[in-house]
Amino acid sequence: MKNKISSLQLFCILFVSRLLGTFTYMSQLQTTLHAGSRIVATGVCLIFSILSAIPVLLFLQKQNNASFLNSVSILSDKTSRLIGIFYAVVFLFAAIITITRFGLFAGTVLIQNTGLYISVFFLLLVSIYCVYQGLQPFARTAVIFAVILLFSLISVIAGTIGECDLSNIPSVQKNEIPDIVRQAFFSACRNIEIPALLFISEEIKGKAHSTVLKFITVFSIISALLFTVAGGVLGEFGEQQIFPLFTLTSVAKFGLFERMEDLLTGIWIVCAMLKTAFLLYVASQCLQKSLHKEKTTRYAAIGGGLIFAGYLIFSADIPTTIRLLRTWFLPAGYIIFAVLLPAVLYVLIGRKEKKLKKENST
Repeated sequence: MKNKISSLQLFCILFVSRLLGTFTYMSQLQTTLHAGSRIVATGVCLIFSILSAIPVLLFLQKQNNASFLNSVSILSDKTSRLIGIFYAVVFLFAAIITITRFGLFAGTVLIQNTGLYISVFFLLLVSIYCVYQGLQPFARTAVIFAVILLFSLISVIAGTIGECDLSNIPSVQKNEIPDIVRQAFFSACRNIEIPALLFISEEIKGKAHSTVLKFITVFSIISALLFTVAGGVLGEFGEQQIFPLFTLTSVAKFGLFERMEDLLTGIWIVCAMLKTAFLLYVASQCLQKSLHKEKTTRYAAIGGGLIFAGYLIFSADIPTTIRLLRTWFLPAGYIIFAVLLPAVLYVLIGRKEKKLKKENST
């Protein structure tokens, strides 16, 4: 297939999408952790993330980035069709979660709910346009903003490192271990971009499984560094903030940028758009391939409408949004669709291939 994206472009898509979730991290959503515990939780999250990605990584490595739905069709065309439809729903719901979470963040600290619905509507319109343009232009955009994002993060760290005092970071207590494990588990279950790669694997050049491992490692290191700096700079004040990493940017000063959050606001909005567009693109691909339809923007437009409707429902009030983001339904869904189902299909496809090979050899 022409116009495949490179490993670097894939890395940037994953980096931009996942780091958005870290930046909008809510300190008291699932558990109440202080800075020291958050740092440790990122290390545990690294382990959970790698373990939960194993089924997807095995498939990407074994099939050499072959089409996932084509591989599933060896079981039956009906199975392949149902899998495609199920996962399209999963990725659309993940996009709803992304927009809802970002809407809570934006309405709390950025634009104070002023015209938020209109902003989300236009964000989705741009996302649909990105899907229409295709994966290659989208990937190039992700590279640009990954570089901008990385520079911004370096600027934030450079602008606050002089005020960082590691004595402000409390040590981890034994009774906090269950909360650390719980937080790490919830964080690892937000890597929805990893199973999404199964459905665009034929559009990726190079070793996708290797890129995923690099992404998980780099993302964990950067997250740990950000939480360390935030804990050292903000101290007890940071423990009282809903979004501690955003608070860190508000005190950062770097050169001409006296208030880094002003610069980062536009970047995070674009990142939210890119992640939503990526999930919408994958969902559209699932439907197109499973229903054997020609490339069309119809699925993207319908998906965008469903995402906006879901956002309106779940953002009706803050308690509703918090209940959605806190529910165990989300990690349970991730375990089913990102770990268990790919693992089961991997085994079933392997057995079917061996059976066919044996039949052909006799």
